[in-house]
Amino acid sequence: MEQSGINSEIEILRATTVFLINRGVTPYQFSLAHGQGSDSAAFQKLLTDALKQVGIQSKFYTTGPDICGISAKEFWQIECKSSGSGKSQTQRNNFDRALASVVSYFDDVTSKLSVDSVI
Repeated sequence: MEQSGINSEIEILRATTVFLINRGVTPYQFSLAHGQGSDSAAFQKLLTDALKQVGIQSKFYTTGPDICGISAKEFWQIECKSSGSGKSQTQRNNFDRALASVVSYFDDVTSKLSVDSVI
């Protein structure tokens, strides 16, 4: 899904999912992009089928973090963004927005979470 050195948001999400699984983190929830040029339905099926092969069932939502994952020692809420192709000012604005999204999901208290409650 890479074009002209630009990675799509779905490609970033796919790579991030592989990263989490390799860390032993179970991705249990996804929110896929529904923008222009994005075939989220096809990607959801592809992702669901791939996760089933490794014994993971996930839920899909239209809002919230792009990926939520959990293990016995880690809890992740991840916002994925494409790199885009705009001018440098546009790239800075997009970075600021992405950072704001990430920070809005941050919480350093995980006492209410357990692996069994989400998987």
